[in-house]
Amino acid sequence: MVDELIAEERFISQKLGPELMIYDKVQDLVHVLNETASLIKGLHDRGYGVEQIEVELRKRHSIKPDQEIRGDIINILAELNQKDLIKAAIAIAL
Repeated sequence: MVDELIAEERFISQKLGPELMIYDKVQDLVHVLNETASLIKGLHDRGYGVEQIEVELRKRHSIKPDQEIRGDIINILAELNQKDLIKAAIAIAL
């Protein structure tokens, strides 16, 4: 049944300030993404890869070049993927 529903039918999303609430009709679950996870999901949905997401996060949040964030991005994408909140498999260029 899960495979039969397209994303637009399966999920209802609503911005809550900087956070994003996503209701999964199939699993009857509510997911609340914090501002950073919401941004990462949005960028991924627009086709950004890990490196591009990293560049955007650094720009938007003034993250220093020596601060490692790629692992956090990969972890967030993996969790979103595990919960079926993103469509594509994660391609990681190390």
